[in-house]
Amino acid sequence: PIAPELLQGRTVLRTSRTTVSRHPATLADVLVDGMLHRELAWELEGRAMILRSAGDVEELFRMARTSHREGGR
Repeated sequence: PIAPELLQGRTVLRTSRTTVSRHPATLADVLVDGMLHRELAWELEGRAMILRSAGDVEELFRMARTSHREGGR
């Protein structure tokens, strides 16, 4: 699971269902220290994954699609 400390201090404003490759995922708008961020959460081979960015949501999805469990293998 994601360490609770990594998720503290954020306020979830909105969530929606989506996919990363073929995996179910959740896209959320969150406030962190008063700044809007996007979070993308999904499971990859049994491992919980989460990415957060203040940047472009398409970049967030590109990063997620290139994630691999063991160094790209």
